[in-house]
Amino acid sequence: MVEDWKKVIWFDETSMWIGINSRYQWVMRPPRESLNSKYVKRTFKSAHVKIIVWACFTGERLGPLIVCNEGEVGADEYEEIIYDGLFSLTDDLL
Repeated sequence: MVEDWKKVIWFDETSMWIGINSRYQWVMRPPRESLNSKYVKRTFKSAHVKIIVWACFTGERLGPLIVCNEGEVGADEYEEIIYDGLFSLTDDLL
């Protein structure tokens, strides 16, 4: 039974925004300490980017981790990602 589950390829994708902080953060600091590094939060100053991350694995092996910018992945490209990712693992499962 366990050996059968090791032959299953699991995969999923998720999308993420880079450069967007969905929560406000408030900082309490003493007067004239606004630039003290202890009270400064680093930010991402470039454009906001949405990426899609796809990955797969089996019970014994990790597949590729593929990162794509939004807009670069249509149905044909997604099919290619799945085939490339899954076929890299299928040889070991037979």
